[in-house]
Amino acid sequence: MVSGWNPAVHGRDLIANFSTLARPETKWTQRVGDQPSGAMVTADGVIVTMRGSIEGRAVDSGSRTWQTKGDWAAIAGAEPDQVVMVGRGGGLVVLDPGTGAQRWQEPAAAGAWGYRDSVLVLSCGRSGPCELSAREPGSGAVRWRSAAPGLGNVNGGANPAVAGVRELSSDHQSAARAVPRLQPAALGVPTERRVEVFELTGGRRGTPVTAGANARVAVIGGRVLVATATRRAGSCQHVVEARDPLTGSVVWRKEGYDLGTVSGVNCEPRRDPAGGGTVLAARRADRRPVALSARDGRELWVGEVDETIAGLDGTVALVRSVDRATVSVINLSTGRISWSHPAPTRAAATITRYAVVIGDRDEGRLVAYAPGDGRTLVDVRSGADVVGVGPAGLLLGRGRTLGLLPF
Repeated sequence: MVSGWNPAVHGRDLIANFSTLARPETKWTQRVGDQPSGAMVTADGVIVTMRGSIEGRAVDSGSRTWQTKGDWAAIAGAEPDQVVMVGRGGGLVVLDPGTGAQRWQEPAAAGAWGYRDSVLVLSCGRSGPCELSAREPGSGAVRWRSAAPGLGNVNGGANPAVAGVRELSSDHQSAARAVPRLQPAALGVPTERRVEVFELTGGRRGTPVTAGANARVAVIGGRVLVATATRRAGSCQHVVEARDPLTGSVVWRKEGYDLGTVSGVNCEPRRDPAGGGTVLAARRADRRPVALSARDGRELWVGEVDETIAGLDGTVALVRSVDRATVSVINLSTGRISWSHPAPTRAAATITRYAVVIGDRDEGRLVAYAPGDGRTLVDVRSGADVVGVGPAGLLLGRGRTLGLLPF
């Protein structure tokens, strides 16, 4: 029987695929000591988080340059002066990513949010309320402090959960979340009974928000959003209200915009709104997708029926065509297409600051494009996971094996 399939060749391909992370091969391949729980790429090093330890590796070779004990880690700051936040028990130490040398510490820290322009530290002492402080990433110099009663029961660690938006992509999200973003104008931290709101320019506490059973609260773009869904005449009726974080007064209000919060038959808003940066992904009553400014409610882009917003970062939108065979990047300042590329219909698409990553596990192909102009940064055969992304390239992983795929 002639089928055109040679099992010997196929077997050799399988062995090759498992012995290498990509074809063409990664710049380097290293096997780490334990199963990584996270990985990050900076301009000066690759940071790997494992059970009970954090280690730094050289970007150019993958060789280990330092190692320290720690429960969690995250990146903060901007190139070329990024730092690594490491949590140890009930404290925080901030290290140089290239050498592991300590920059500063906060012994009482329960958790911290890392941004490109600041570090927000949640400190909870043995007595008294918790405190939220904004620090300079490199030096730890305090910009402001604010009492944060009621936050002691929230999850600590790296970038604790906030009342924010849900990422649109289902793949590569650990890598995308590890890239620091600009500090938002306001932060909402969910507690047992309500959402505590903080204005982050000066650290002032805002008006706490308690949502009803049919509402979802998210703090984005300097606004407190309350998305409500009510079942009427056999369908969900959507209302979005944006409030000032300090006064609680309504800034804008829209009806008929579905933010993707509903997942129950009775219109229960079980999910956070979809979006990214300061922009919301919505669908109007006419079924057209919309990129909506969270700050003022403006429609920044309106697509065609059955087009899909696949990613947002506040400045651009990643959009799938109606037939899902094409991905396009929309410049949200103009509402126009910056570039388009074909993409497999089942491929996962993720947008980050450094690359738009398209991964097709069925075909075993991984492609990355420059967000600004659509230049091809990476085009390889790979079935590995994208575990990190940074200015140097993509960090691939399979089990305990890591490798850097340079742009």
